[in-house]
Amino acid sequence: WYDFKPNSTFLYLGEKDDPCAALLNELTGQTACMSAAQASAQTATQTAAQTNAQTVAQTNAQTAAQTNVQTAVQATAQPADTSSRLTCASPLQTLTPQWQQAHTAGFDYIIAIETLETLESPAGYLSHLKSLLKPDGTLLLGMNNRFGLRYFCGDRDPYTERNFDGIEGYRRAYAKKEDTFQGRCYSQAELRSMLQSSGFETFQFYSVLSDLKNPSFLYAEDYLPNEDLSNRIFPTYHYPDTVFLDEESLYNSLAENGMFHEMANAYLIECPLSGRISDVSHVTSSMERGPERALLTIIHRSGIVEKRAAHTEGILRLGNLIEHGRDLSTHGISVVEAKLGHPLSAYNIPDTATNHGQELPRPVSYLMPYLTAEVGQLYLKRLLHEDQDMFLRKLDEFRNLILQSSEIIEPDLGDGNGAVLRKGYIDMVPLNSFYLNDTFVFYDQEFCKENYPANALIWRMIATFYAGDLEVQKLMPMETLLNRYDLKRKLPKWQKMEWDFLADLRQEKTLRKYHEACRRNYDAVNSNRQRLNYSAEKYQKLFIDIFRNADTRKLILFGSGNFTKRFLSLYGQDYPVYTIVDNSREKWGQEVEGVSIQSPEILRS
Repeated sequence: WYDFKPNSTFLYLGEKDDPCAALLNELTGQTACMSAAQASAQTATQTAAQTNAQTVAQTNAQTAAQTNVQTAVQATAQPADTSSRLTCASPLQTLTPQWQQAHTAGFDYIIAIETLETLESPAGYLSHLKSLLKPDGTLLLGMNNRFGLRYFCGDRDPYTERNFDGIEGYRRAYAKKEDTFQGRCYSQAELRSMLQSSGFETFQFYSVLSDLKNPSFLYAEDYLPNEDLSNRIFPTYHYPDTVFLDEESLYNSLAENGMFHEMANAYLIECPLSGRISDVSHVTSSMERGPERALLTIIHRSGIVEKRAAHTEGILRLGNLIEHGRDLSTHGISVVEAKLGHPLSAYNIPDTATNHGQELPRPVSYLMPYLTAEVGQLYLKRLLHEDQDMFLRKLDEFRNLILQSSEIIEPDLGDGNGAVLRKGYIDMVPLNSFYLNDTFVFYDQEFCKENYPANALIWRMIATFYAGDLEVQKLMPMETLLNRYDLKRKLPKWQKMEWDFLADLRQEKTLRKYHEACRRNYDAVNSNRQRLNYSAEKYQKLFIDIFRNADTRKLILFGSGNFTKRFLSLYGQDYPVYTIVDNSREKWGQEVEGVSIQSPEILRS
């Protein structure tokens, strides 16, 4: 999404096999990635050639010959073609005298992700990086925030591997002589101070969520989200087993209280020596979807929203967005007007580009105006708090728009299956709409399936509305809406259809092991939170010693609800349950996980 100048030279502080280096290779088209060793070898070859030529010049007595040799010297001493060249190096490599001499004021862009955090004197190294930039060059930094919300939710510091070290300013870390410095995170204020002391006069912070390894959302420091983030963000952690809060549910409140940017998990910092910062206010990325479906949504300060395919394989999806919008319009559904056009750039983009020897057509973007209207999701939640009768009427209107969005090819027969639509627009949910001029106006209708049950779409309308927000469930239980729209009879079917769609879209099977390693487990979150409510002694007594001598006693559970099911799943293998007692007569004789439910009268025997 970043507006790189064509024919630029890049320094990436890292390995040439890093994902960031690979992406730079793809984005810059003609780039040939050069490792630090290759760059040094090229410099050494040029230096040797120049020295040899100068020696020849000194030993040749003839003026004409000397002139010819000096001409050869000048030609040989010129660096190789550096158009769109990407050099990869470590910080230590860039500090060698030979390297500095060859590359001073040599780069249009320097990109460093988490690099400065591993240095004991990052401010000094920032001054060094500034010397490697051309007079109008730009430094792009990726930095973790020691005040990031993830650390207040229980995540451990990535360098000390302990909780709260960054929040405390590392006063307990690296305190012993034998401690080896591994790295540290910095706050926004500390980073601003370092940049200013290093001579960078202009810089712009982008808040990154969920983190630098999963940069799904970027927000410029003067921009705040105008959507409900509780069901948009999927937090990731260094150590998810210690997390005790639902991070995604806190961002709306942080934004309302002016703390959103200060507590972002990470930052992308743009430092242009020219003084000209990017006009991008916000970016939403879906890179996890894979090359064919990954899109970038870019909000420009000019008032234009731009969608780009992250990879060339995804360009056709932009055309689908236009086609779907036109189809919805023909059915009387209001959509945000959009068109296909050239990407918005401050630089001239050639009509064709070259990538690995193949000529590619000029890139295409999906363009639409930025609207300041209230997002449909937020509008409905506000109504739910203020006027529940009006909320239900507006939700009925939304449901009716779903039924109106395409031809009904099978009518509702009253058997719980509902009507079947010729085309089902799966993202026709409040989150992807604005409330404007007394109606819902839709955008981002990327996904469409033929012969699709309307009830599956209505379930998705409800599921996305309730996702990640316990307050909504308190105000109006979801069951109220399930009954209102006759969804309960076939609910497992609608839930499975939604999950199959989302699992495929998010590549859940492919990314399962990664998600298990970096996303929190809800049972662990509840357990960690519960532990905080007790002293160590009381917790030991209530939750650990409770099983003492359990092998010599009969273990009986009261009630057959969710608590019992969770208990059996967690402890049933280690501590066999004798029976379950329940006051509900209709449950007597039934079983939960193979354990019979009986009357409380059994306790008398």
